[in-house]
Amino acid sequence: MRVVAWGGHQALLPLVVPAQFVRALTWLARDRRPVIVAGDVLLAPIALALSRLRDAPFAVVAHGLDITYSSPVYRRLTRPALARADRVIAISQHTRGLAIEAGVRPDRCIVITPGVAELLVPARVSARRQIAERIDPSLADRPIVLQIGRQVARKGAAWLADQVAPLIARELTDVAIVILGDGPDHGLVAEAARRHPRTIFAARFADDALRQAAYGAADVYAMPYRREPGDVEGLGLVAIEAAQAGLPVVATRVDALSEVVVDGKTGILVPPESPREFADAVTALLRDPSRRASLGDAARQHARSAFSWDVAAKRFVETLTEMSA
Repeated sequence: MRVVAWGGHQALLPLVVPAQFVRALTWLARDRRPVIVAGDVLLAPIALALSRLRDAPFAVVAHGLDITYSSPVYRRLTRPALARADRVIAISQHTRGLAIEAGVRPDRCIVITPGVAELLVPARVSARRQIAERIDPSLADRPIVLQIGRQVARKGAAWLADQVAPLIARELTDVAIVILGDGPDHGLVAEAARRHPRTIFAARFADDALRQAAYGAADVYAMPYRREPGDVEGLGLVAIEAAQAGLPVVATRVDALSEVVVDGKTGILVPPESPREFADAVTALLRDPSRRASLGDAARQHARSAFSWDVAAKRFVETLTEMSA
């Protein structure tokens, strides 16, 4: 397997792509039965061009937003190439549905769910000490609801801080809502934290150590995702990370989240845009340590069995082997 990748700034892509295209074509000329794989729908037109030049099959890995991105120019460039792929490998059933809506034949579109590298989560006492030192001393001994991620409208951090957190705090006055991340909505999250300084703790996501400590210290993980036109959740990797840490997840029924959170077994799913139902689900778990532990244990086992890189790699190799036959 040979990989053509670019880890630099996206602004340089127009200069890099031609050289990488020639490099890939040179490699393909040496292989007897090559299979071309585009790691994103954005790269589907390049994979199609290489496929035609080399007369080789090609596959495209589809993530979700790379299908639904609303730019008319982007869609005109990518969708015809996506529809011509010999295989489209979607990361979830939801993403597969989006690919089929975009013109991919159902018999050419399969699902291979990616694995998630296991986190090195510190023990609870150590994790609590770390976040108390780095965020606020009061976090050492309070029930904690956690959310981590890029703060955009779809991921609901501002909605959680503004509409849900006050409802939880009315029922549980000592609760702490810890929101880690940055992005366009960070100002809204920070403003909510200023209005509710005892309840909401907003910190810009800094490093892996803080993220891992937050998972180890939390009691419940919140995914208050929202439906936004043209912006979708292809899988929900942070829900898998939270499950690995043994946290029950309260999430909205949006996009692929119901494929990651098993309602009533590894977490709780609630309708989107319903602050009261979301707050009630979180509050109920915080008041019930036994159920919280049961859901958390089941979530950890589900994450290990359903989102394994070993399983994903095996299916990926099987697919490419079949294509090269």
